[in-house]
Amino acid sequence: MSSSAFEDEVQYVDDSYRYNKTHNKTLWLAITCIIVLCILIFILIFLLIRSNNNKIKVIQETSQNETLKYRLSLINHLFVEHTINGKKSKLIEEELLNYFNDKKRFFKDNRNAIYPLYPSFIERLEKTGLNDEEIEYCCLYVIGLSGKEISELMGTSSHYNLSSTIRKKLGLGPNDTNLSVYIRNLLKKTI
Repeated sequence: MSSSAFEDEVQYVDDSYRYNKTHNKTLWLAITCIIVLCILIFILIFLLIRSNNNKIKVIQETSQNETLKYRLSLINHLFVEHTINGKKSKLIEEELLNYFNDKKRFFKDNRNAIYPLYPSFIERLEKTGLNDEEIEYCCLYVIGLSGKEISELMGTSSHYNLSSTIRKKLGLGPNDTNLSVYIRNLLKKTI
């Protein structure tokens, strides 16, 4: 091998080494940038999820506060009317009837009124896979209604179907305890 060919070979190896060294540095820099970028994206996603959870919590608390304010205003009006007149006010009676006739609102408001008092109870029902309607149904037992009274309040035969669905999701068989007893005992356990 001639000296010129040897020098060309050495030059080629030297150039390849420098190119690989530069290329490796660029590759490592790119990988580092990608890793840092991924970490920043994960942090951003975490903060967005946390922010959304806080917004949802604020909305729920606002809804619960509005429910409690409304119910307290009804009760206060009843107290005032009873104190002043010694009897029921037709205006308050009409407002109560309108409130009870809007069943969806009443059921939802009832849940919203119970949640601040018994949050772990509601959370436990949610963990069993009950949907909102089923949890609202269970909350009617919490305020002291019986199955028969709930059926009358709902005004439909869906009470039986809903009760059966809830019993299945709670793991109760057809011969197990009464649903109202089970719900009230569950409430006591979560207090």
